[in-house]
Amino acid sequence: MLYSHHHFTHHLRFTEVRRLYWARMLGAAAGGLVAIFIPLYFLGLGYEFREVLLYYVAYAVSNIAVCYPMMRLMVRIGPNRSMALGNLLLLPLFVGLITLDTHHWPLAALAFLAALSNEAYFPALHGNFSASETPGKDGRQVGMLSALTAFGGALSPAIGGFVAQAYGISFNYGLAAGLFVLAAVPLLLAKEAVQEHDLSLKQLKGQRLLRDGVANAGFAVVMLTDAVLWPILVYLLVKNYAVVGGLGSILVISSIATALYVGRREESKGVKHYLHRGSITLGLLNALRIFATSAGHVFGLNLLGGMGNQLAGTTFMTRFYENANASARLAYIRLMEYAWFTGWGLAALLLYGLTFFLPTSAVLTAGLLLAIPASFLMSRIR
Repeated sequence: MLYSHHHFTHHLRFTEVRRLYWARMLGAAAGGLVAIFIPLYFLGLGYEFREVLLYYVAYAVSNIAVCYPMMRLMVRIGPNRSMALGNLLLLPLFVGLITLDTHHWPLAALAFLAALSNEAYFPALHGNFSASETPGKDGRQVGMLSALTAFGGALSPAIGGFVAQAYGISFNYGLAAGLFVLAAVPLLLAKEAVQEHDLSLKQLKGQRLLRDGVANAGFAVVMLTDAVLWPILVYLLVKNYAVVGGLGSILVISSIATALYVGRREESKGVKHYLHRGSITLGLLNALRIFATSAGHVFGLNLLGGMGNQLAGTTFMTRFYENANASARLAYIRLMEYAWFTGWGLAALLLYGLTFFLPTSAVLTAGLLLAIPASFLMSRIR
């Protein structure tokens, strides 16, 4: 009887993890078509760089504001349906982006829609994945999730860049919408497992979580650089969406093997071993990015960036899920969402302030400099 219960529990975990792998791979393919092009889209429509940064400040504030109610909804409807909802909430956002040049929607309203989608999706993903991990195989499963996410998004930036250059970025949103709907289907059909319901931060009282919060904030600054500042800087160098997308795919492709390798090896070498080396790699990467002056430089830096992102990112998420499982899981995830978007928002706000005194190129350089200490903060997670 004990064996049967263990076998059944393992089967449920395995099935759930496979479903999450599939959903993330499709979601990454869809996100890769549009993610790095959104700030370029705003600039192409005539918005100032300062306004683009303010959009990302509004995005951070909106995430903090809607995190709790969206997590309450996730508890009510279940994590799989919440993730599906997160995908579907991107559809009105894409409609808003496509019609932005004719209707001039407030960027803050678009940021709010993006935040609703994000908070429906990612806390549910983190809660679902951490609850579904097989004990003793955390590193391998996080590595596989990271690798499949990278695999799903490997060619998407290149395809998105070609489509954007040939037909305009608006066309990308339609393609991404179809993939996000497809990614939602297996989630909508899944059975919901029973999970904890308490989101109260009081459960975390007495736990020493400051290091985790600081590390999450640092990770957010690194991702702000990768997702927003670096694509803008690359576009200013090459002036071509297809080249930006192709170079973006190089970064993703170089991360796949690294994610699988680290996921397997971290169990023997230890998470901190690779996390420390990954944070050094990311710090070096952002220092070298300052001196990039050609597509060739970007190609080499994106190869390094793919490896650095996975060395640090895969091991970081392994520790994140271990810490969540050792705490009140959903309360921990909620607190780390607050920490993440506090770091993201403060960094974007600082760069926004600098736009009143410095030219765009200097502000982008300041962002790269800011990512250097932020990458070292990632290694502070417990």
